[in-house]
Amino acid sequence: GLTRAIIVGQQAGICCTYFIFVAVQAKAVATFLLGPEDPLVERLTPGLLCAFQLVVYVPLCQVRDIKNFAVTNLFGNCLILASLVTLSCFALRQVARQQGPAWGQPNGEPAGLGDLERPVIQDVVDGEHKGGEEETAGVPRWLFNPDEFYLFVGTSAFCFEGIMAICLPLLSAMDPELRPKFPSQLVAALSGIILFYLAFGALNFAAYGDDIAMILTLNLPEDSAWRPAVQAAFSAAVFFSFPLNLFPAVQILSALVPTPTEAAAGAP
Repeated sequence: GLTRAIIVGQQAGICCTYFIFVAVQAKAVATFLLGPEDPLVERLTPGLLCAFQLVVYVPLCQVRDIKNFAVTNLFGNCLILASLVTLSCFALRQVARQQGPAWGQPNGEPAGLGDLERPVIQDVVDGEHKGGEEETAGVPRWLFNPDEFYLFVGTSAFCFEGIMAICLPLLSAMDPELRPKFPSQLVAALSGIILFYLAFGALNFAAYGDDIAMILTLNLPEDSAWRPAVQAAFSAAVFFSFPLNLFPAVQILSALVPTPTEAAAGAP
């Protein structure tokens, strides 16, 4: 019972962040295409954009067979792959312009970024560690930074977005003959994901250094059409993967609600 409650709370919390992410990215794309002073853009409030999402999410969440999400999930994965390739190309171009990684530049900052707007929390943290001690309790700050360590732990846990909760529904949906191969395939997939995270993070840090934005799409040039394109692709990917991520919670909650047939059978 406790495990199921944790799964429901975890998946519901992750899906709540999807509402906000899609709404913010959709507003940014509309602002780029129509202009910040357009009346339609002013009407697109976060609450209205979240309501639009509900119109689509509610019917999709009524699906009870996880195999029906194969097409939408594949489409979302293709959009994410295209976005990651685009971000990697911009990062490689930035490294080439700098003639090396950002931390190797004379002033310690990547060239060509201009006045990049950065989150306030990042400026505060950078200001603290640049003017603080070089070591914390004898440990070099490049190896352990207490100012950002807990943010790193939370972000690292969120990177997998409740993948463990999806394992059991995926296993039950597989053909019985293929189920013995599931553990090895899961380990291989997670190992590949971790390696990609390491390589992708190192590449972008080499490109932008301390000026890297907490939301990576903000590092793309503001006047480039690639920026809203990547934002739209990520939003669409999250949009199409929403039902699959909420599926474990829906499955658990559905088991607690009797069907009309069960309710009729249990009636006196």
